[in-house]
Amino acid sequence: MQQDDPLLTIKEVETEFGELADNLARHMVQMIANRLEAAVRAAEDFDIEKYRAGIMEVFAEHRQKHPRPEAETKSGAG
Repeated sequence: MQQDDPLLTIKEVETEFGELADNLARHMVQMIANRLEAAVRAAEDFDIEKYRAGIMEVFAEHRQKHPRPEAETKSGAG
């Protein structure tokens, strides 16, 4: 029975790990590309005016529920 050369085994392991690392890197790049593509599609569909209107509505509701007392004192202060 012939014994394997340890250096050959090390080279085989390095090759296998190199292939695994390459596959992992390709997979990660593909995942990032997919997420970027989804973000671009979402940005294209994003309506800034609708977003601003929603924020202003929330602020208006909040001001009605919680009026700012310093607004009254600033107008009266001289």
